[in-house]
Amino acid sequence: YAFADCSALASVSVPKIVTIDEGAFSRYTQYGGAPCFVEIALPDTLTTIGVGAFLYNTSLKSIVVPSSVTSIGSYAFSYCTALKSVTLPEGVTVIDDYAFGGCMSLETINLGNVTKIGDYAFTLDEELKSIDLSSVVEIGKGAFAGSKVGDGYGNGNINAPALEKIGDLAFQGTSIQILTANNLKYIGDVAFENGNLLSFTFSNKIEYIGMGAFYGCSSLMSFGYFDGTGAFNAGKVNDYAFITDGCVYVVLPSGGYELKAVPGGATFNTLRVADGTVRIDDYAGNANVHVKSIVFPDGLKRIGQYAFYGYTALESVEFKSVVAPALEDSYDSEAVLEEKDPGYDLLHNQFDIFGYELYYFNFIDLLGKRKPIEMILPRNSKVEGYDSLVYRVYFGEVKDAPVSDYVAMEKSLIEFYEYANKVASLTTITLVNEDVINNALTAYNSVTQDPTDYGYDRAEFDALVLKVQNAKKKIRELKFASANDNVKSVQALIDALPTEFKLSDLAMIQEVVDKMNALEGDERAILDTTKLDALKASYSEYRNNLTTQIEPIKDATNNVGLAIAFATTFALSALAFFLKRSLI
Repeated sequence: YAFADCSALASVSVPKIVTIDEGAFSRYTQYGGAPCFVEIALPDTLTTIGVGAFLYNTSLKSIVVPSSVTSIGSYAFSYCTALKSVTLPEGVTVIDDYAFGGCMSLETINLGNVTKIGDYAFTLDEELKSIDLSSVVEIGKGAFAGSKVGDGYGNGNINAPALEKIGDLAFQGTSIQILTANNLKYIGDVAFENGNLLSFTFSNKIEYIGMGAFYGCSSLMSFGYFDGTGAFNAGKVNDYAFITDGCVYVVLPSGGYELKAVPGGATFNTLRVADGTVRIDDYAGNANVHVKSIVFPDGLKRIGQYAFYGYTALESVEFKSVVAPALEDSYDSEAVLEEKDPGYDLLHNQFDIFGYELYYFNFIDLLGKRKPIEMILPRNSKVEGYDSLVYRVYFGEVKDAPVSDYVAMEKSLIEFYEYANKVASLTTITLVNEDVINNALTAYNSVTQDPTDYGYDRAEFDALVLKVQNAKKKIRELKFASANDNVKSVQALIDALPTEFKLSDLAMIQEVVDKMNALEGDERAILDTTKLDALKASYSEYRNNLTTQIEPIKDATNNVGLAIAFATTFALSALAFFLKRSLI
């Protein structure tokens, strides 16, 4: 800060300095002013320009950095509002955070040798129109936010062959129309928000696409991907992402899909979200004003905040899942309903909101700001969640909703896959896993639909069932190992049972059933009843055979019909009593 706030300093000669240290020629205090020199000749002896060295120097118009300099500190020329041109030497490969941020007059800077651009390095540089990103590997958060990059040569086309990472907000509000970055791996949140992109080609190396990366890009017509030979509008990009019907999806760790981005300028009337999608990301719809109807797939679980905000043409939404997807929300202090808004009465008469609104912006606008959207439901006799307050305000009453021809996956099938996949992911079964295993079995026992009708593979389904059953067996073994002697003795009796039912075994069977019933519920749950279950099956067959044998005799004998009927009834009643006891 040697000359900080020396606002009258108009001329400087520094022919032999090695370092310009922190804040040396900056504005230091709130009401102070940086030196007023228009130019400064930096000598070849200079190696370092420190943090904020020329911060808020509003008179400096140009700077030539000598070849001896290898480092430019953060904020070094930040808010030098008169600075128009910067010449960097080959040795400067990193532009630190905020280094030229707020240089609203900056028009030219040579970045051909730069490999990394820090956070907000050129933010709000309104006159910076053309840049060379040919060597840049990483661009930090908000690096060019608010600049006019893309308004220069090449009609807004930027080529960045080495670029791997674009940080959050990096190109927010810029005029770039086409960015070619065939090695790009990472795109941060709202990276291109409110930009002028016409199309975007993903690298097949992409590993991460942030929330709302393309939000507000109203001219963006399509997405493609680069596989080394050219761009395509659809297909698998890699194991992380794919493009279908012009929209970008990513694969979540669970294996389900997340809709990441709809082209904001695409003119299709109906948006059909891909089967297998379990979540719609925040801002994924990118405020498309052309889409009139949305069709959600069976199994969709969550719809993010602002997912379809700004969809002013939206007229209908079709849900294909028996359980309503959860609508995500986040606090918004500007969420205010007026009495004339369509949802005002329903929200304020039936919900105690303590002066605050329900800040949901999932469809078109704030919840209650618009008239209900038409909701189309699946043909299942029972659906869940569509009668909640938020759904009623967004879509009206369930009883008034049209019904499609689609029969949705029942809740038990959905839950089975959810719990079974968790079981399948376990490397070791312990007692801690008992609840999820039991939940998977409960769901499986309630399944009545064929999973192949919903795109699942039968062999994979059967493999999941076997994994769950084996996991349950392992839990039983773990518990049995620490069970008391009484439980173990009953297990020994069960293991000694025959597998084929005979009347002569009734006494032995009765003993086993009585001892089982004497155990506590959690003790009975430990037992392996495979032998007893086989005996029950054999009993059912025995009973059916007995009935089959008696019927012809009954038909042929009229005089003793009542006696046979009595005998048959007595025999079956006795066996039924045994069955009832054995099922306890």
